[in-house]
Amino acid sequence: MKKNILLSALVCVLFATFSVIPSDMRAQAITDEIPVSFQKRIKLIDQFMSRFNGTDIPDGADKNDPQLRRKLLLSLFDHDYLMQNQQFCLSFIDNAISKKYNLQYEDSTWYAIVDCDAFYGSKAVKLTLAFRTRKDSKGLMKWVISSAVGDALQLAPSKTSSTLKISPVDNELDFIHLKDITSKNEDLIINYSDPSFNVDQTSVFFALVYSGQLRIGQVTNLSYQFDIGDYYVFVTRFNRDTTNSGWLISDIQHK
Repeated sequence: MKKNILLSALVCVLFATFSVIPSDMRAQAITDEIPVSFQKRIKLIDQFMSRFNGTDIPDGADKNDPQLRRKLLLSLFDHDYLMQNQQFCLSFIDNAISKKYNLQYEDSTWYAIVDCDAFYGSKAVKLTLAFRTRKDSKGLMKWVISSAVGDALQLAPSKTSSTLKISPVDNELDFIHLKDITSKNEDLIINYSDPSFNVDQTSVFFALVYSGQLRIGQVTNLSYQFDIGDYYVFVTRFNRDTTNSGWLISDIQHK
């Protein structure tokens, strides 16, 4: 009886001890699977894509290693994110390998996400643009702007009111009040739109640039989003002196 009590107590102590070990220490072993030669800085997004596809193999790697693709994919993760989301990352890796996913520059399922400082008139604003790759009329690749978002593109009126409306009999006056609503307090124009209308910020971006009211100052950050099967994969550039640096997976979200 005493022996059983002591054994139970020992099991409880061991469990309690393990439970207080930080999760990053418990996950540390997964990074040990990545050979040191695989951890050099990934300088270009093209290199990231080649590594993902299994064609960028570091010198000295055993090309016959049955775990080679797994190790290559593990080397593409920011270690902090990998250690905090070990099982989820491994599930993604297993899925990518089993379904033989590859990344190509010509794909329409990846985006460059660009944060910018800009100027709306003389006012400093911030915008985020998304770019996609497309072929031009000659079959050559190019980047195109696929979306734009930012507070300056929302066209929010300074006030809303039920009194801001076009009279139901204005048609009998040949809509004479159009001159007033488009030349006075111009930001109130959204009040006169159909309730089902939604401001398309990308269209607003092109219109403001076209009219000379908006210009880009400088790019402040660049990242990438890849749509890979059932996942959204986010890739960020890590500028640090460790071996785990360059373009790395910083987040994965299930669709």
